[in-house]
Amino acid sequence: MISGNQILTAGRLGKNPELKYTREQRPVCFLALAVSTQDLDKPKWHKIVVWGKEAELCNLYLKKGSLLFVQGQNKKITFVNQNGETKAILRFTPKNCVFQNLKIWESFYE
Repeated sequence: MISGNQILTAGRLGKNPELKYTREQRPVCFLALAVSTQDLDKPKWHKIVVWGKEAELCNLYLKKGSLLFVQGQNKKITFVNQNGETKAILRFTPKNCVFQNLKIWESFYE
């Protein structure tokens, strides 16, 4: 069941994953997911942040153009930039990610 704040979507990565580590050495991976919509000429872009072991797996197995299914929540983050302006961005934090590349699954079953 998907609650009101839950989103389930599928799309292709618009660029290669960007893996970083926090000061505590916790892995975090940033993804840009393009989702096609019938009513728009351009895709809708989602900024996705993946944490932990799943972040390392995303960096290892995904690349630009990879098909990805994600389920999770949108979180609004507000911050003050260097010019003193308050900005808000929407970040998607996935609960589940499914890679849609058969070569990945073949390596697990060898």
